[in-house]
Amino acid sequence: MNNEIKPSHIHILCCPDSHYCPCTGVMLTSLLENNRRHHMEIWIATTDNDPDNRRRFLTLEADYDCRIHIIHVMQEEIDSLPDAKGEWPKEMYLRLVLIKTLPVYVPKIIYFDGDIIVNTDIYPLWEHPMDGNAAVAVPDINHFIFDNYQRLNISSPYFNSGVMVIDIDRCRQLDLTDRCLQILSATTLEYPDQDALNMVLDGHVAYAPLQWNLVTGFLLTNNLPMIPPDIRNLAARLASGRRKAIIHYTGEYKPWLNGTFMFHPLHAVWRRYYRISPWRDLPIFKTLPCPMLKSIAIMRIKMLHALGINTPYSRHWSVTSGRYSRWRSLFR
Repeated sequence: MNNEIKPSHIHILCCPDSHYCPCTGVMLTSLLENNRRHHMEIWIATTDNDPDNRRRFLTLEADYDCRIHIIHVMQEEIDSLPDAKGEWPKEMYLRLVLIKTLPVYVPKIIYFDGDIIVNTDIYPLWEHPMDGNAAVAVPDINHFIFDNYQRLNISSPYFNSGVMVIDIDRCRQLDLTDRCLQILSATTLEYPDQDALNMVLDGHVAYAPLQWNLVTGFLLTNNLPMIPPDIRNLAARLASGRRKAIIHYTGEYKPWLNGTFMFHPLHAVWRRYYRISPWRDLPIFKTLPCPMLKSIAIMRIKMLHALGINTPYSRHWSVTSGRYSRWRSLFR
């Protein structure tokens, strides 16, 4: 792969519901901040009808070299989609629908979840060889800790679908949308759209390195024995800031969640981009019920963590103290 960074025209897709619009805006701010050399054409499919969110999304066009397309999806269209398991919203299926309806001049697109920070130039990901495959993705932490081959009857590594380069024509040839929706209508899956995508795209995915989708599980010490040493070492370099990465705040460790001891070790990176995003004046943080003494204890641990000083919190994460020096300035 040619590592030279060249100006490029890159298509981006994100599909937030009304709750995730501000978080998606922070993600897009990080993407545009780190990719000023490229023209971004951003497609936002959402059921959100809030004119304030629309205004904030469109301000990105004035600040960066990008074009924003906001596709409003009617609630009736969402209601017609298969029911999701548990807490998963039906809006997660929107990208499946968009694959069928994007204009013909969009040959491929990068899909991003909203709980992400793009802290790197994405041109190498955009140009990653597809070798005739329908998508480029990164193996998920669950590939290493669960038997997804048997669970889903697949033969390829299980990937995380929060970051994907999607070849639109190839996916249409595979009838990806209808096949995924058929599976979701007939089967209850642990990770509904991600599992269905792994099933339909089995054998049709090119795999990219971990820096293109660093999910939280690679940083938890409980998972270390099951992760190959080379990937474990790469995850440590990415989390320390010695290499740029796309940080994916998966699971319960959301950087906008206050009042918990289990905050993500790179929560300050997300907050840096929040402070420069069009949503910076909006209090989008969610605070769990928390007594004052606990709040003080959490603040103390975060300060020690930012200084690279070990605490009981450090035992949960594979990145040791002293590796966060590059992130300390993010607390200013």
